[in-house]
Amino acid sequence: MLEGLVVAMLGASGGLAEASLHALAEQGAHLVLMGRRQGVLEERARQVRARWDRAVQVVVGDIQDEETWGRLWAAMVSLPGRPFGWVCLVGDPGRLSPDQWSVPKLAQLFAVNAAAPLLALRDWGHRMKAAGYGGNAVLFASMQAVHPIEDSLPYALGKAALVYGARILAKEFGTPPPVRVNVIAPGVTEAGMALASIVRGKYRPYVERGVIPRYGRPEDVARAVVFLMTPDLYMTGQVLLLDGGLTLRRDLR
Repeated sequence: MLEGLVVAMLGASGGLAEASLHALAEQGAHLVLMGRRQGVLEERARQVRARWDRAVQVVVGDIQDEETWGRLWAAMVSLPGRPFGWVCLVGDPGRLSPDQWSVPKLAQLFAVNAAAPLLALRDWGHRMKAAGYGGNAVLFASMQAVHPIEDSLPYALGKAALVYGARILAKEFGTPPPVRVNVIAPGVTEAGMALASIVRGKYRPYVERGVIPRYGRPEDVARAVVFLMTPDLYMTGQVLLLDGGLTLRRDLR
């Protein structure tokens, strides 16, 4: 499905990224892995080359640094094939108790969870359009962005803005050849930021009461990423909620 196409994954050293990058490589994509942990990125690149025989570039950097965006694009155009996909899993869970909330702290979380991903995507989208390329982009929000959950303000604030910003960019980049922009909003997944909450038992009652049948798995997310990378995808500006029905049924006793 993705033979001859290049996909960039931002936040590729995080726990939720591993299954998705292998799923994209299995579909034929060459990859650019961007993140801050060079050792993890290099190891994941080695595994992809060995298992799938794909070309992989590693970019070490911070999404808040505009210079990183240019290096990401340079890495994409250096690989075989053409730039096509952009997947951003970057985020900060903002685990602050209400007595720790302040304007500077919430502003910094907003920068990581909304402003930087959206501006990085807009930079990439303009580069794609200038080159005459269409493509697909996926941003990662959270179930907390689409459903009010107690004490989630520091994190949900940015992720809700991310969802709205994605719709604006989907509209901006919709002219042919389109750059489609969609959002995945995971629920409680056994990897990445949610894993710490699972370990603490925060969401165990929902499984015990049958609100959800199980926790999400990285493979659930990977299937969604592959779907949203479909070259002739017939959707843009949408949010795919992957929470097992938790937000729909969480009030059940």
